Amino acid sequence: MNTLLDDVYKKTTSHEATPRIVLLMDDFHIILSRWKDFDMSRLRSLIFSEGSPILVASGEDFPSALTSYEAPMYDSLAVLSLGDISMETSIQITEEKIKMEPEQKEMAKRVYESIGGTPMISNLTAESLKDNPKDENALAMGVMQRLSPYYRGWLYNLSPTQRTIVIALGNVDGRNLPEIRNVTGIETGSISSALALLRNSGIVRVERNMKRKSRYVLNDKVFVKWLEMPMQTRIRHSLPQIGNNP
Repeated sequence: MNTLLDDVYKKTTSHEATPRIVLLMDDFHIILSRWKDFDMSRLRSLIFSEGSPILVASGEDFPSALTSYEAPMYDSLAVLSLGDISMETSIQITEEKIKMEPEQKEMAKRVYESIGGTPMISNLTAESLKDNPKDENALAMGVMQRLSPYYRGWLYNLSPTQRTIVIALGNVDGRNLPEIRNVTGIETGSISSALALLRNSGIVRVERNMKRKSRYVLNDKVFVKWLEMPMQTRIRHSLPQIGNNP
């Protein structure tokens, strides 16, 4: 990786008139999982340097290297999340992983309607179908259980303040800043800083109503459904200790 970064840096800074390089990286979540902090620090330094390349990367999820407050790459990239795929595409992805009987296909469609459709959900649906669930509720539960390690890891890689706010937003259709303050007990300045970081990471979006009051809403509808499950009661009702970092 050092050779790659050195090569990109030399080509980027070799001549003032050279057009900016667009650096395309696929499976970015795998790359970051294999890099050491030193490599990620060098990449961050590179993309923030004068005449730096434009980095466009894709991956299956948001790795802790991008979401953890302590990580070198934290808040260094604009994170975008793809919207729901169509039911037809979702079923097609699932069928690529497992041959479904007609009744299984109907169960998969019901899960799509109740949870939503992303490539990850489609793949986890295929994995859960291997357990021979008796109905769509059991299939949905299997999908959610398989999501638990991902969401728990993602949640606890946030700073304590961000984590508290995300949990507070998880069981309602958005809250405004005073409501978040009343629920969490966090001071307004810390909430504003944390919300700005959550918005930049694509985790939270802001909605404005007719009265021009901003309400903050979680972008990941599947996470909201996961947090509502009975198995997550302890997370919902035991907000993490609030720290000083946003």
